[in-house]
Amino acid sequence: MLTNVLIEFEKHVHQVLSSRFPEIENNLLEQSIQQSRALSLVDLPDGDTTLLDQLNEHERLIALLALCRYVSPVLLNRFFTVTCIYPNSGLIGGRIDKEARLFYPTVFTALFLIANGDTSRHYLDADYYFNKSSALFQLGILKPLENEALFKDSELECSPEFIYRIALGKQFYYSFSSEFPASPIVPKEDWSDLILPYSVQSKVEELKMSILLHQQITEHPTMGKRFRKNVIALFSGEPGTGKTLTAGLLGKSLGMPVYRIDLSRIVSKWVGETTKNLRNLLDVAESKNWLLFFDEADSIFGKRSKGTGEANDHYHNQEIAYLLQRMEEYNGFVIMATNLGINIDDAFRRRIETEITFMPPDKDTRIRLWEKAFHDSGLTFRVRGPKKLGRLDLAAGDWSSPDEGISLEEIAHYWDRVTGAKINKVMKRLLIESLKQNTSHLPSGVIVQALVTELGPRKL
Repeated sequence: MLTNVLIEFEKHVHQVLSSRFPEIENNLLEQSIQQSRALSLVDLPDGDTTLLDQLNEHERLIALLALCRYVSPVLLNRFFTVTCIYPNSGLIGGRIDKEARLFYPTVFTALFLIANGDTSRHYLDADYYFNKSSALFQLGILKPLENEALFKDSELECSPEFIYRIALGKQFYYSFSSEFPASPIVPKEDWSDLILPYSVQSKVEELKMSILLHQQITEHPTMGKRFRKNVIALFSGEPGTGKTLTAGLLGKSLGMPVYRIDLSRIVSKWVGETTKNLRNLLDVAESKNWLLFFDEADSIFGKRSKGTGEANDHYHNQEIAYLLQRMEEYNGFVIMATNLGINIDDAFRRRIETEITFMPPDKDTRIRLWEKAFHDSGLTFRVRGPKKLGRLDLAAGDWSSPDEGISLEEIAHYWDRVTGAKINKVMKRLLIESLKQNTSHLPSGVIVQALVTELGPRKL
C-alpha cells in the first residue's frame, strides 16, 4: 500500500535529517512522531506501486520525494523547518513558500537525501539519476527538468501518469490545454476501411512495420547504434486524400495513442516562444509510445529564409535550427502532414525516414471506395454494364423516373475528382432519401441527382 511505502520513506528522511542536524533533533523528532501518526490514520487509495519495484534504492527515494508534494506534503515539513533555521545555507536545496508553509524539493534536495546528508557527495550521482535516459524519466515518473543548465535547482515534479497510477491505480489521459495543445485522433474506422491507391497503400504498410519493429531494430547488438531513435514520416497531398485518417488508423492498429498538434497554439510571433512551446510538448510526449501528428507542418517546419538580413528572418532561422536539433533528439514517432511537400525545410527532409505522397484516388481506387460505401450503407441499385450513360434528364431524377440502371465504373469515370470525404456526403444524401421513402433500393436517377448535387454536373 502507498501509505506503508510513505511511512518507510518518512523514517529514512527523519534519520538523515536528525543525523545531519543534531542540534534541532528534538524538533525534528517531534515532527516525525506527529507525521507518522498522521500517516497511519490517512486512508490513501490502494494505488499501483509496482512501478517502484523497477527502481533501485536511490531512484525509489527520489521518486517518493517528488511524490510527497502531491499526496502528502506534510512529510516535507521537516525540510521546511531546516530551511527556516538555516535560510542561507543552501544545504538541502529546495524552495519554500513561507505563507503556505510548504517545501518544494529540488534536484539538490534529492542528492542530499541519497547521500545521507553528506554534502561532499552531492555531485557524484547527479548525472546518473537526472539524465534523460535514467529510469526516472524513461519510466515516466518525473517530468523533464525545466532548467537544464542549472538542473540542480530544478524542482522535482512527477508526471501526471505516475501520480494517477501510484495514488489512484488509474490511467491518466491527456486532454487539450494551454500546456498540452494537442487532441487525440480516435478514428471509428478500422484498418480494413483504409482504401488508398495500391502504390500508396504499400508505402503505408512499410511505415507501419517500421514503427512496429523500431525497438528491435534500434536494439540490434551490432547495427542498432547506426539508426535513429525516432521515426519521422512526411505525408503530403491535397486535402481530403486520407492523410489524417491514415495517421489515426496507424496508431489504432499499433495500439498507440495518436495526438494531433494544434500548431496555432505552438507558433508564436514572440521571439523564442515557438521553440519553448514545442519543447514543452515534446518533453511531455517523450518516450510515451505516442504518435504525434503535425498537420500543416510547413507552418513550423518550413524553409529557412535566405540572406534578407531582416531581424525576423534571423530569429525564424534560429528557431528552425533549434527545431531541427530537438527533432533529431526526440525519442518517439512523428508524422508531419502538408499539402505541398516542397515547402518543408531541406534539412528536415533529410531526416525523414518515409515520405508518402497521397494522390487523389485513381479510377480503380474510386471504384473500390464506392463499393465499400454502398456495401456499408446497405443501399442497392440496378446495375448495368459499363457503357456510356447517355443523356439523362437530371431534373427528372426522382422516384417516378424510369430506372435505366447505373454502374460504379460509370460513377468512377465521370466523377473523377472525388475523395473519401466527398463520397461520404453523397452517401449521407442517399441515406436520407432512402429513409424518407422507406426502401434501401434506389433508382439510378436518384443516385445521379445526389452525385450532381454534391459533386457537380458532368457531361454524360
